Amino acid sequence: MMKIPVTYMDSEGDIRLEWGEEYKVCSHFHQYGDPSSPCGRNLLSSLNYASQLGEPYIFVCRGGLVKIAVALLHGDTLVGGFLAGPIVMASLRESTVTKVLKEDSVSDADYPKLIMTMNKMSSFTPEEVSHLSVMLNNCVLSSVENAGEYFIRNERYRRQTKLNSEVRKYKMSQKAMSYPHELEKQVSQLVSSGDSQGAVDAASQLMDELYLLEAGDLEALKMKIYSLCNMLIRGLPDWDQSTIEADLSSLDTLAEEKDYDSMKRFACTFLSDLAVTYAESFYHGSSEIVKKTVKHMNKHFKEKMTLEDSANHFHVNKSYLSALFKQEMGRSFTEYLTLLRIREAKKLLKDTALNLTNIAYQCGFSDQSYFSKVFRKVEGLTPKEYRKQKRINS
Repeated sequence: MMKIPVTYMDSEGDIRLEWGEEYKVCSHFHQYGDPSSPCGRNLLSSLNYASQLGEPYIFVCRGGLVKIAVALLHGDTLVGGFLAGPIVMASLRESTVTKVLKEDSVSDADYPKLIMTMNKMSSFTPEEVSHLSVMLNNCVLSSVENAGEYFIRNERYRRQTKLNSEVRKYKMSQKAMSYPHELEKQVSQLVSSGDSQGAVDAASQLMDELYLLEAGDLEALKMKIYSLCNMLIRGLPDWDQSTIEADLSSLDTLAEEKDYDSMKRFACTFLSDLAVTYAESFYHGSSEIVKKTVKHMNKHFKEKMTLEDSANHFHVNKSYLSALFKQEMGRSFTEYLTLLRIREAKKLLKDTALNLTNIAYQCGFSDQSYFSKVFRKVEGLTPKEYRKQKRINS
């Protein structure tokens, strides 16, 4: 109806499907369909850029004609995309015809066909081209299950563009920017005090300031964030060795992050989780007996342990210890013991391939059935469901 050719190209640059070929000028050129040609590389590059944008990308091809690219994503991976065009913006000028002919050789036999095809091309105003791009994008979004990924990418691109603009302004101003020591100290204090949400808010601000300070150098930013996180991990009590080792292992994945947005998301999540660990690993009250009991539980929770055992260990009355523990910790002895065991179980489910029976025994549960029952009560899903969910997310 609108005489606009549409092409589907895979992620390697090979053409898989075409519609409206009779209106496609490109098909008359020798290099058409060759992914390694300048034209082919240009088209594939446009799809890659559209996938970064999370929205349609309108561009002028090497021949001076307008095209619209919309990426097709599977999960977070580019699998191909749709290219609408070439089309004429406003009117077909002689200079455009000359440029098209310069791009590639056309045989004498194909030359009349090329001119006829160019005369068939419809002209569109800039506003109409914009509407066409939205229409093509909506067609793709209505046909895929992961439409939300496009909106996430678009928001990520806009945030990155804003940050890049701030970096350029900072470079142009040539103003000296001091290291945000106070903000870094604030992040450390919030994590150490167990304030998870406060740590996330301060860490987000710290990341933005460090990004500007390093003028967008992601590797330099990684080193600073790694040092901060490593220092906070080392601040955990030495008897919580399994947590320290697991956190250090998890921190190594920071090196795999390729862009600022994912790096910032990783750092904020990591520091938030670390704040929770601090909150669960320390007792900040004044009771010496509760302090000793918490330390003992954190060290021996994988072993058989009861309130009576702990009371006998510290030579205090069982009922007294129970009441004092609940008063000081805000949860019962059994609830805190369960919290420690479930926290360890979650790490093993996420980071190992151990079966549920082995995980149950390693975390201090008497059997796998009881472990599964307690895990579901605490987390709202079974150990198997939790493991599956974490693998899908990663």
